[in-house]
Amino acid sequence: MHRALTVAPSILAADFARLGDEARAEKHRALYTRYKPDDNARDSTVALHRIRNPAANHAAEAVVIYDLRREARYAGDVRPILGAPVQLVRTPGDGRPTHPAP
Repeated sequence: MHRALTVAPSILAADFARLGDEARAEKHRALYTRYKPDDNARDSTVALHRIRNPAANHAAEAVVIYDLRREARYAGDVRPILGAPVQLVRTPGDGRPTHPAP
């Protein structure tokens, strides 16, 4: 739920209370209580996810420093990645059939 929709009843409750309309203020307090996000559920879910996913936990920190010289780095064959680029434009004499334009 969008944050504005959860905060609006709280603001309206305060405004109606200031204006002396306690019935409407109480109605908006009840709406705020109903739609207020469950902070405990959110916090416990985030903590559980961070425990289960150390890489995601590291990436979610405020400041992230990646060690580019770590021992477990990728050491596979990179030649397919660094190979010649694929030609996407057809040139005369490249051996591909040409199709007439519709």
